[in-house]
Amino acid sequence: MDLLLEMAEEGGAIEEVAGELDATLEGAKTTLDDLEFKVMLGGPSDQMGAYLQISAGAGGVDACDWASMLMR
Repeated sequence: MDLLLEMAEEGGAIEEVAGELDATLEGAKTTLDDLEFKVMLGGPSDQMGAYLQISAGAGGVDACDWASMLMR
């Protein structure tokens, strides 16, 4: 990266190099996000299923309606 900045200062093409650096940075961010997601879901139990329980609790009629909408 330092080499690119040095080249831009000497050649006067700072906008070109800045665009190239931005594209490289975005690619690195995407790669890092993908790796973080894979690490987060890489445990031994992550391939197993899960149970989900939706309950209205003590919320009254509106909470019961909302819970039934979620179940559908």
